[in-house]
Amino acid sequence: MLAEQLKQSLLQAAMEGKLSAPEPGDDSADDLLAAIRAEKERRIAAKEMKREKPLPPLTEDEIPFEIPDHWRWVRLGEIVMRRGISNNKIKEREILTEGKYPVVSQSIERIIGYTNDEEKLLLVKNPVIVFGDHNKVVKHIDFDFVVGADGTVVLDSLVADTKFLYYVAMYAVTHMENLAYGRHYKYLKNQAMPLPPLAEQRRIVARLEQMLPWTEELREREAELAELDRTFPTAMKHAVLQAAMEGKLSAPEPGDDSADDLLAAIRAEKERRIAAKEMKKETPLPPLTEEEIPFEIPDHWRWVRLGEIGDVISGGTPKTSMKEYWSTREIPWITPADMSGNDKYISGGRRFISEKGLKNSSAQHIPERSIVISSRAPIGYVKIARNDLSTNQGCKSVYAPNLEESYLYYVMLFSAARLRRLGSGTTFLEVSKNVVTNFPIPLPPLAEQRRIVARLERILPLCEALVSGAE
Repeated sequence: MLAEQLKQSLLQAAMEGKLSAPEPGDDSADDLLAAIRAEKERRIAAKEMKREKPLPPLTEDEIPFEIPDHWRWVRLGEIVMRRGISNNKIKEREILTEGKYPVVSQSIERIIGYTNDEEKLLLVKNPVIVFGDHNKVVKHIDFDFVVGADGTVVLDSLVADTKFLYYVAMYAVTHMENLAYGRHYKYLKNQAMPLPPLAEQRRIVARLEQMLPWTEELREREAELAELDRTFPTAMKHAVLQAAMEGKLSAPEPGDDSADDLLAAIRAEKERRIAAKEMKKETPLPPLTEEEIPFEIPDHWRWVRLGEIGDVISGGTPKTSMKEYWSTREIPWITPADMSGNDKYISGGRRFISEKGLKNSSAQHIPERSIVISSRAPIGYVKIARNDLSTNQGCKSVYAPNLEESYLYYVMLFSAARLRRLGSGTTFLEVSKNVVTNFPIPLPPLAEQRRIVARLERILPLCEALVSGAE
């Protein structure tokens, strides 16, 4: 990402001396090295640290880039001391919600609690540089703290500016090896680092702390843009469907029948089927209330319940122990697992049932052009039946021969989230036949339904192309 590249470029410029210049009155890097060595001798004499073997001089092969003539290349171990904490452990039951000393996690990324026990545990005095989580995490910590587990190296500056060393470590950490705890300090103390005079270190820190927040702001903007790139295609598709459902992709034309004419035709067809004993007379559905209507539609449209405009059909599963109920190629049998993917139509699933299986179970015949909706695990897959088929109990189907089936498909595709919110259950959410039957949808006149479908089928492929490009 650009923000990370810019951050690394700023750190690189700082390490090469391009963010600072010497000023009159500055001590030299050699003066600083002399002060560091004197402080190390003082600490050794005071038994605050042990004398270590001298580090070997740096070779030309170890110098990664040029620095100003008044700077010096040194090994990290020359200007810091190690605070060993390999036995520093605090048990979970010993961590308090409040206390005198913060306890920091092993990865040095957060405070996990507090302790008052400074005798039993190693208390780290600030400020220090801390490498945690196998040296891939580096922090500058400016408060006294206790480390909550093994695996951390604490480096204490002898004289150099601790914040400058932190930025050196930030620059270097991406190039460091991933080391086990026992090799941490040995590796770190041999790392080459540029050493400017102390006053110049502080000026470099001031410049970085002025400029690095810009990279963080850029990182946030990049993250927002990446999220927009990821979500925009899906949001665009939803917005197009929303516009269609609100009547914003169509308008009435001369010669159109009305939504009331369509409803009258649907009711007349139901009465004919009841008279012909093709279906049973059902209890009338209650009128829709204002609370059930989720958005406004044109005045010439109508809000209706799914059960008013079609047959809502449940599914079922024949006994799996009865081999004669299952067929190799007889009646396609659909489950929600067969309905994933972006295909608009479905013709079959992984299994088939026989006519005998259909008659001896709660599975039902689903006519061609029905809208099949997964009603559990998960709720909201939507397909159009390309042919006659059947489903298991995880699906509900709507057969509405008086409607344009593609329009009803897009209505239910748009309404999937609203339908999911009506799910209930403990093991998994499910919507019942009653919920689907009473589900409200917008109903335009039939000719307008067809114009809406035509518009959607020109626009939605463009949204799908955006989705594919975002993945």
